[in-house]
Amino acid sequence: MNEVKKKIKGPATLISSFVGVIVVGVVLLFGFTEKIPQGHVGVVYSLNGGVKDKVLTEGLKIVMPWQEVTLYSVATEQFYLSKDSREGSESDESFDVQCSDGAVNVDLTVQYSFEKSDVDDVFKRYRGKSGQEIMEDIMRAKIKAWCSEVTKDFTTMQVHLTNKSTVNKQLTAYVKERANTYGVLIEEVAISQSRVPKDVAKAIQDRQKIAQELEKQKLELQKTEIAKQQAQLEAERRLIEAKGEAEANKIIQQSMSPELMNYKATMEYLKKWDGKRPNVETTNGNGLIVDVGK
Repeated sequence: MNEVKKKIKGPATLISSFVGVIVVGVVLLFGFTEKIPQGHVGVVYSLNGGVKDKVLTEGLKIVMPWQEVTLYSVATEQFYLSKDSREGSESDESFDVQCSDGAVNVDLTVQYSFEKSDVDDVFKRYRGKSGQEIMEDIMRAKIKAWCSEVTKDFTTMQVHLTNKSTVNKQLTAYVKERANTYGVLIEEVAISQSRVPKDVAKAIQDRQKIAQELEKQKLELQKTEIAKQQAQLEAERRLIEAKGEAEANKIIQQSMSPELMNYKATMEYLKKWDGKRPNVETTNGNGLIVDVGK
């Protein structure tokens, strides 16, 4: 009986051991791996060797327990500084930018990424901060300050309404240049929403109405001037035509022979003739029969 039990117990023990090995292997495998998300790279820091030269690309990577991985996005990321709650923004992170004649409260959208070849230096520079931590802890405040360095050359009306596209282009160029020295690649900076105090908003509206009225008057003056020029051109055209016709008639008369003049007079008479035979007939010296009664 014991021998039978041993025979039964033997295979069961082997199976249990095999399953145990698999479980341990799976645990070790997942314990020694790090998933690098799509669009990110990882900088590996080893407790016994510092920063590794090789940067981890996206996918499942083997990492030893004494190694730490810090992530940086090499794809375009976006964060907001806005009045309402959005991704990466608290309940109200809108801020005031200074203009040449006041201030405007704005929401800002920033698109950024990190250069793959530079992330190890960025890791060292910021003492192991991840890309997200760098943007939230360091770059947000700097970007706010840089915005006012651009908007100070514009009026509140230009930033709030009339020149927002130009302001955004200059913001992008300026912030991109400044952030590059911090190892951050800025792709776009844009004021998405802007707000001004009620009294300033009313002043802007009044200014717009005046500008629209002036533009309307300008258009009316242009229309009047165009009409005058058209009338003058038409008068000059008619005068030229009249002079040309008179000159042509003069040339024709000078070049006409007596016979041609007689033919012309005959045709004029025939146009007036009523079809009746004249009571008295004579000639005009050129052989033309005329009605002396006429």
